[in-house]
Amino acid sequence: MNRRFTTLTFGAIPVFALAALVNLDHIPGTNIALTVPYAAEGPGPMFNTLGKVNDVDVVQITGTDVDHTSGNLNMTTVSVRTNMTLVQAISRWLLTSDNLVPIDQVIPQNKTEEEVNQLNQQAFLSSESSATTAALRYLKKPLEVEIAEVVAGSPADGSLSAGDRIVSIAGEKVDSGGHAQKIVRSKKPGDDITVTVRHQGTTEEKTITLAEHPSDKKLPFLGISMTTVPTGDITVKYNLEDVGGPSAGMMFALAVIDKLSPGQLNHGKYVVGTGT
Repeated sequence: MNRRFTTLTFGAIPVFALAALVNLDHIPGTNIALTVPYAAEGPGPMFNTLGKVNDVDVVQITGTDVDHTSGNLNMTTVSVRTNMTLVQAISRWLLTSDNLVPIDQVIPQNKTEEEVNQLNQQAFLSSESSATTAALRYLKKPLEVEIAEVVAGSPADGSLSAGDRIVSIAGEKVDSGGHAQKIVRSKKPGDDITVTVRHQGTTEEKTITLAEHPSDKKLPFLGISMTTVPTGDITVKYNLEDVGGPSAGMMFALAVIDKLSPGQLNHGKYVVGTGT
């Protein structure tokens, strides 16, 4: 009896140890990962672009009259879960509607998860900017190009600032970020280019020498990212956090159109969509 008990006791130790390990994401005391090379993709939360999140409008417009809206223009999202243990992956496959996909479909082998998250955030910001541009052009409202970011150490660093409104580049009036980029791309590395901006209410002209682009030395590099914004005091702000990727642009655009035009675009109904 004692021998059998001893055998069962010692035999159970590796079983319990293995059971504990499959629930851990790394071996204790080491950096050795115990996660599976898969990601779980499934339905994420929906947000009503005509509604509020944490008592703040999802699409917040100031500086002009905003029309009354009702109903829903819901944007869909996709939830992605990574760094799963074997037990977690099997549980999501069995108990949820999630799909398991190879991790490199979500995080390419040449990227870190942090880099992918940053790219997704940039894509979402681009989607927001595109939504504003599409909506205001549909409503025939004037637009301007604003500098969103200046790359540190770039030719523009020290001459241009985030928030500057671009009036013209190389003497040509600019009406979109794509137009500005086209003008810059028509030059060569080493060329001087004039950029006229409105900086804190004052119009300034800057002469900047273009450098070689970090990813292609044949291309010119100015070192700014741009967004299209309404002219004057109108501002459009999107108040969603922890959402990334090139999604929801269409629903954002429809919400802006609904808020800035008379009547109810969706006739007060419940509409769900996505789109970039």
